[in-house]
Amino acid sequence: RPDGSQRLMQSTSFLIVTPQGVMLGGSNRDITNEKEAEMRLRDSEQRFRAVFEHAGIGIALLTPDGRILESNPSLQKMLGFDETGLQALTLKDITHPADYPQEEARIRQAHKRKQNGSYQAEKRYICKDGKVIWGLLSATTIYDEQGNSIYDLGMIQDINERKHAEEVIRETQEQLAVRVRELETNARQISLLTELSNMLQLSSNANEVFGGITRACRLRGESLPSTMPR
Repeated sequence: RPDGSQRLMQSTSFLIVTPQGVMLGGSNRDITNEKEAEMRLRDSEQRFRAVFEHAGIGIALLTPDGRILESNPSLQKMLGFDETGLQALTLKDITHPADYPQEEARIRQAHKRKQNGSYQAEKRYICKDGKVIWGLLSATTIYDEQGNSIYDLGMIQDINERKHAEEVIRETQEQLAVRVRELETNARQISLLTELSNMLQLSSNANEVFGGITRACRLRGESLPSTMPR
């Protein structure tokens, strides 16, 4: 071009047969924008693939009905399956039965929205060896141009240690609460016993005083004052 920039052209050549003979024809079409779009798409796919393969969290690509199409090494390590093993499973197969109804409802809602179908949830996963682990799921639904869901992308962070720590804290708090209630009960019992002891001591002292007055009156041949208990 006159300004020094370059464009990509698609050239098409063809033969034209006429009574006068055969001629060579051709046409050119500017495909620069198309090629640049293809390059951007290819770069984007390469970046996604690099993140997918090397991410420290588990990532899975699923069909709308829950079949696992692809999984990354982190997810395979987390659940104990290889890629082929996970491809033979569905989302339901790796989700704890108690958590699946809520998960299924969230997916249905995401598919109905037609756009921005993202959500986050803590849920339990079942490993190959049967062990149950906790994961923080960040899920996104991918739509086509008509708004139909074509894939679900799930990113799972292992939070098993955190959940176990929370459980230990909860159990410790419950045990402390029980101990506090026991101490409060014991404190009330001690307070009651102390009060009873004081009352008994006062009663004993009163009896000693009353007994002394009674003996003195008898020795002197006097009757007890009218205000004294008889």
